[in-house]
Amino acid sequence: MLRRGWWLLVAPLLGLAALWLPNAARAASPAPAEPAAAEVAARPQVPGLRWCRPTPTRQTFLAQALGISEAELQAAQQEATLAWIEDREQKGVLAPRRAELLRARTRLQPYLNPTELVAKALGLSVEEVQQACDAGQTLRDLLAAQNMRRADFAKALRQAADEAVQQAVDDGVVTQEQADALRAWARARWQGRGGRRAP
Repeated sequence: MLRRGWWLLVAPLLGLAALWLPNAARAASPAPAEPAAAEVAARPQVPGLRWCRPTPTRQTFLAQALGISEAELQAAQQEATLAWIEDREQKGVLAPRRAELLRARTRLQPYLNPTELVAKALGLSVEEVQQACDAGQTLRDLLAAQNMRRADFAKALRQAADEAVQQAVDDGVVTQEQADALRAWARARWQGRGGRRAP
C-alpha cells in the first residue's frame, strides 16, 4: 500500500494550492456535441481553474486537424516524450536515474487525470464534473453543492490519488520503487517551493 503523499504530485495539476489547500479525460465517454464558437467565447473564465479544462480543448482541435482521436493524440504525445527522454539520456544530457524517473512520471500521468480524481473525491461522475467545468463553476461551487468540507475533500483527493498510483503499480506501468521515488520528489518539491526541476 502506498503511503500518503501522492496528492502533492496531483495538487499542482489541479491548482488546488492556489485555491485553499495550504498543505497542499482519460475517461472513454462519447464526446459532447461541439458548441458554437460564440458560445465557447462567452463562457465565464475562472482564474486558476486547472482542475479541469473546458471542452472543447486545444487538444480536441489538434486531434481533429490531424484526423485522429484525442486518445490517439495523447498516446502519440506520450510516445514522443519517451523518445525525447531516451535521446537525452543517450546523449548524456540526462543521468540514467533521472531519465528513469522521468519515464516513470510520463507513464504515470494518465492515471492522475485531474478531472477524474476530482470526480472520485466528490462522489460524482466525470461527466458531471466536466459539465460543471464547462459551465464555469469552481471547485468551491462543487464543494458547496455536495455539502463537503475542504478537509474532507482533501482527504478524499489523497485517497483517490493513492488508489490511482497503486493501480499503476499493479498494472506494471511503474514499479513500487519508482512510485516511492516520485512521491518523495513531489513532497520535496512542494516543501522547497523553489525547486521547479523534474526528478
